[in-house]
Amino acid sequence: LYQADRYTDYTTHQCGLTGNYLLSNERTTLTSNTIARETLYPGGNSYKTLGFYLGANHKLTENWEFNFLGGININKSDFDTQVQDFSQFPFFTSVTQERVRHTKGTPYFSVSSTRRWTKVSLTAGFSRDQSPSAYGYVLNFTRVYASAGYTFTERLTGILAGSYSSSS
Repeated sequence: LYQADRYTDYTTHQCGLTGNYLLSNERTTLTSNTIARETLYPGGNSYKTLGFYLGANHKLTENWEFNFLGGININKSDFDTQVQDFSQFPFFTSVTQERVRHTKGTPYFSVSSTRRWTKVSLTAGFSRDQSPSAYGYVLNFTRVYASAGYTFTERLTGILAGSYSSSS
């Protein structure tokens, strides 16, 4: 499917606006984020997302922080699709081309924590998000991730990261 010409030649545009506000305790930062994303496929097919998120970053200690971000994505898809007509089955079946338009809201959720020591940092997190499909519907992604960083020198840091994702 992804080798088909109508799904490989596409363009995606995205822009966003993020606002941060440091509370008076100087340990908590409130965050708001808005994104707009458009994916255009050949033949007039398109997928658009408008996302609104709110969250916070809180420093539990000087070396340990917790992040949370949650919100909603409003997804609009507009695709041509093939539909099988079985109304005259078993004598005839036909395939017709139809325009399918969907608008759907999906949740977004992300939580992570980072712990830092003198030369080592560890981060672990969980997120649930969505992404456009070449079939014209929304794929929901669940992701668990972790990373470890090491500071070799003042100018050189190495990071080893891994994640597990599943989609539905």
